[in-house]
Amino acid sequence: MISKVAVKEFLNRDLDDWTWMKDLRKRQVLEEIYTLAPHFKFKTEPYLHQAVCFLIGMYNPYFSFHLDLGFGKTKLTLDLINLRKQRRQKYLILAPSVVSVMSWMTEIEIHSNLDAIPVIGTEEDRRYALKEKADLYIMNCDGLKWLLCEKGKKKKGNEGGMIPIEKKIREFSKLFNGVVIDESHLKGLKNHKSLNYKLCKKISKDSAFRYGLTGTPMGRNPMDLWPQFFLVDRGETLGSTLGMFQQAFFSEKIGWHGGREYEFKSKMERVFNQMLGHRSIRYAEEELFDVPPVIRKTIETTFSVELAKYYERALQGLKEELKGGYKTLENNFMKLRQLTAGFLYFKNEDLKRTVLDFDPNPKLEVLEELLLEISERDSIIIYHEFQHSGNLIEALLKKLKISYGRLYGGSKDKTMIVEKFINKQFRVFIINSASGGTGLNLQISRYGIFYESPVSPITRRQTEGRFTGARQTLHRCAFIYDISIKGSIDGRISQLLAEGKNLFDAIINGKIDINSL
Repeated sequence: MISKVAVKEFLNRDLDDWTWMKDLRKRQVLEEIYTLAPHFKFKTEPYLHQAVCFLIGMYNPYFSFHLDLGFGKTKLTLDLINLRKQRRQKYLILAPSVVSVMSWMTEIEIHSNLDAIPVIGTEEDRRYALKEKADLYIMNCDGLKWLLCEKGKKKKGNEGGMIPIEKKIREFSKLFNGVVIDESHLKGLKNHKSLNYKLCKKISKDSAFRYGLTGTPMGRNPMDLWPQFFLVDRGETLGSTLGMFQQAFFSEKIGWHGGREYEFKSKMERVFNQMLGHRSIRYAEEELFDVPPVIRKTIETTFSVELAKYYERALQGLKEELKGGYKTLENNFMKLRQLTAGFLYFKNEDLKRTVLDFDPNPKLEVLEELLLEISERDSIIIYHEFQHSGNLIEALLKKLKISYGRLYGGSKDKTMIVEKFINKQFRVFIINSASGGTGLNLQISRYGIFYESPVSPITRRQTEGRFTGARQTLHRCAFIYDISIKGSIDGRISQLLAEGKNLFDAIINGKIDINSL
């Protein structure tokens, strides 16, 4: 039991507050940045909130940035690393998944001149990647287990039978001068007992800088914040022990199962929020005055080995049928699209159409990550093309226990479904682009995800128009995400859509080189 005097001293500490910097004008912020670092240059111009966060990061080597998805956490981090980068020093970015690793690689090309290597694949692949020369090494958080642990017998307190090896941890930690933890609320990092947390805690202990990134640091339980903050500031904000944090902000009771339960003291909410401002800053959307009203982002992932083989066969079939009939060409084109969605229609021995699902499904993995990152308060529209894609999305939402409705050709009462969405009776609306591209007002949502994009630029504009008006009715930005398989037909569809063209029509009319697909 911690004494009341100790708790009082903990609550009455002198702490920093960085929220006042939100009132600065961009000119003031940039002047201060270039005074502190006269030779520094941004590769891409920051928005005001990014510039403010960058300036805060200049003053603080240990800090958490709570910016929602689409607010530029990646660019901010790359700018800060570029500022702090010293010759021959290496930096580690821990992402929540392999999908996120690839997303980082894309953003690095846009926002920095840093050399980066993805640390993914088998244990041997990862060890080889770490020997390569680069500024940044990006790996998924779960990958730490395979590099720093050995397989043992499963027992209590031994997660999955993985046993941390201290020698490996020390050697790995010495490789990096700074560590960035992306989406710190995922992959067990909000649980101080998880193996991922314990490994991150050890490897980041002696880092010259540590940054935490998240849009949703906690759900309903403020207890989730203590481990995330400790990884970044080693207890400066929420205390060096979980016990102190619990006693200061929670009431303890015995639950029905006989174990201890902690309930947040509502009267401490103001003090709690003030304390968070010591080593973190959060921006709400209404504070992003100079951010464009529609933010677009393509999240790239890669084929699995099996999917890549099927895709190559289908692509070869499309090339061979180029001089054939329209229907045959269309069938091969559709096969390419289906494969990027993670499945394939085919006829069985009885000539009945059936479906082959691929596992893993790269696009579904990206979609799951997006759904977990977007705030639970926000409604989301997911557009797709094929009926089976809708089936896959529906199964994912059931698994995640996210409420949803679905609109497609077989929907009996479209008006009722739309009204339920508008009245927030469910959170996610799965819409077939052909069915939901026109005639719908879905302006309660500001998030649109294209699991598959329509190839018609007209249909694409119509589907976007169903919800992008939310930026006017809600006075907030709208976000459009395209999930794309790297090196596939997805990229060509997006390219031609930007030019106002239909990819399939371009193939039929010979206006595009088939070898460029």
